Order: sequence, then structure tokens, then C-alpha cells
Amino acid sequence: MNGQLFVIGTPIGNLEDITLRAIKTLNEVSIIACENIPRTRILLSHLDIRHKKLIECSPSNEQNSALGIISLLEQGESVALVSDAGTPSVSDPGVRVVKSVSEAGFNVIPIPGVSALTTILSVAGIGGENVVFTGFLSKKEGQITKTLQEFAHKNNVLVVFVSCHRIKKFLKILKELSISADICLGKELTKSYEKIYRGSAEEIDTLLLEQEVKGEFVIVIRFLEEIPFLDKESSFSKKEKRKQKQLKKILENETGIV
Repeated sequence: MNGQLFVIGTPIGNLEDITLRAIKTLNEVSIIACENIPRTRILLSHLDIRHKKLIECSPSNEQNSALGIISLLEQGESVALVSDAGTPSVSDPGVRVVKSVSEAGFNVIPIPGVSALTTILSVAGIGGENVVFTGFLSKKEGQITKTLQEFAHKNNVLVVFVSCHRIKKFLKILKELSISADICLGKELTKSYEKIYRGSAEEIDTLLLEQEVKGEFVIVIRFLEEIPFLDKESSFSKKEKRKQKQLKKILENETGIV
């Protein structure tokens, strides 16, 4: 086990959702690199794992943390990498650490666990030819629309993470695009107040009006038709046509020539 990095999947809500192998590895490693030390201590306490050295590996310090982990591995230490919830490197810190450690010549060993992606797909009741996972979408409305247009092919299944602050905006965009789709939305998966909604964007939006919008959401969308996609060239042409019409009107008003 010495000189190896273990990437461990941890619970996304319910602390019982952790594998025996993950518990064994957390017990045996020398050091645990975690996204949030207090949250990881809660998990370790639940598992009765005590007196472990914890170091921070968060989005703000991941590159420096990678160098520190490599130094520890060079000293023969074994290190576990965990995120706040779910699997490191999947919409969570971890990519830079794994890349740096593997490039430095050390073994990187996956210890699989629960994932919001597979959890929601298992209960969505939605199948398709291709499943595309984008993680958290952009904060910009235009970029969200572009992503939807890019992947909205008939029978494609798109899975996205959305925070409670942006769920209403996301559903609004879906409604405005008049997307014909089967949708399943999971709220706070595996927690005691877990909710799963199915229906159209309009139906789910109506259901959420009756609920307190907190936590994170995972959405599965199976497109029943394609969204018309407007590329940059045609978009530019339309803008130019609008400008030409505006200029023509100005000239007509000033000269009286139609």
C-alpha cells in the first residue's frame, strides 16, 4: 500500500452508502486528502475511524496539494483522496491530483462508490441511445441554451447537475425552448428529504413551486426531438440583416425614398 494514491468514492448523502473496501482503505492509509476537513471528520467519526491525519485538497489549492501529495508518496506514505460527497474528479476536485501523481510515476487506484449520476439514472426510468453527462452547467443563460442545443438529438439522454440557485432558471430555459422531452429530477438524493420528480419542464416547475428549493439537483432529460441549432455564421447573418433593415428605415425617413 505504501507510495500509492487511492481515489475513494464516499456517500452523497446517506452515510451508510459506502463500500466495505472504501472503509478498509480509509482505515489503512496514512493520510487522507479531502475537499473539506470538517465534513470528512463527520464521515470518519460515523465509521469509527479516528486519529487520521487529514490534509485539504480543495478547488482553491488543488495544484499545490498535488505537489504535497507527491512529496508524501515519495516518502512512502499511502494517501486517500476523497471529496465532500461522491467520487473525486467527477464535478469535484481530483483531476489535477490524479494527473500529477500518475505523471510522477505513482499508482493511482480507484475505490469505486456511490455517484449521483448512476443513482439518478437507476431510478429515472428513462433510456436512450446515448447518455451524455455535463456536470454543472454554465451560469450564463446563453451557454446553457447552447449546451442544450448541442446535445438535444432525438433519443439522447442528457444528465446535468444544477444548484438550488439556478434550478428555476434552467427549467425556464427548457420551457422557452419548447423542448419535447421526458424529464426526471432528483433533489437531495439519498438524504431523508430526497424527492424525485418526473414529467415535462412545465409539470416539474409547477411541483417545485410547492416545495422549498434547497440543495442540489440532478436532472435526466431524454429528448424526443431535436432543438433547431443556430450556428455562429447564420446567427451573424441574421444580425446583419436586422441592421440592414434598420439602416433602410433610417434612409427612408430621411430621404423619403422607398
